[in-house]
Amino acid sequence: MTYTKLAALALAVLPLAAATCGCTAGGPSPSAPHTYELGTIGGFGELVNSGVKTLALSEVLAPAEMDAMLPEAEKVAARNNVKLHRESSLLVTDLFPADVARGKDVLLIYQGATLDEYQALEKAGQYTGKAREAIARRFGRMLSYPAWRINELLAQNTSFRTMRDFGVRTTALSSKTPRAICSSSSASTSIQRTNASSPCSRPIAPCDPRRAHCPKG
Repeated sequence: MTYTKLAALALAVLPLAAATCGCTAGGPSPSAPHTYELGTIGGFGELVNSGVKTLALSEVLAPAEMDAMLPEAEKVAARNNVKLHRESSLLVTDLFPADVARGKDVLLIYQGATLDEYQALEKAGQYTGKAREAIARRFGRMLSYPAWRINELLAQNTSFRTMRDFGVRTTALSSKTPRAICSSSSASTSIQRTNASSPCSRPIAPCDPRRAHCPKG
């Protein structure tokens, strides 16, 4: 499954999980407090458990609210086979505004040794320049963000700029795209066949040297 499809799955699962959390057997009623936050934890827990995300973050809450929600959150996490870590001082990186969790708590949703990796990143300390950017990128990869999303977040919070900021769109070329390879040995321009086992070995139209850039030899 491609990352685009996985991202689409994530966007589809979270609102559904948040909306239906109160309707599951043994779950909080729709009128219970923190229904949305618990639904989000359930949705992210499912994504972490299925391997779509390595690390996820809950909604940011005031400490008193987190105290009230935590027992139910732990039940939701257990149902999704994930662990929670209460973080009162979320790692500050240039992915998010510096005050995004100031004075508040957030839950890290994870499995395995991910918490150790996060805490090692915390110990790296605060840096400037490329070192600070590297920490932000490592944290973004832990959150399973694609490179383009990490770049966008950095552009929102720093002087970093992407090609999109300058109105330039890039197109990734597929390695399986067939290309016409023309020989200059004759005026009629013959085609050099690729290996029969190659995915690009199917017949392709010859290129005209007068209208296309044909490599020699």
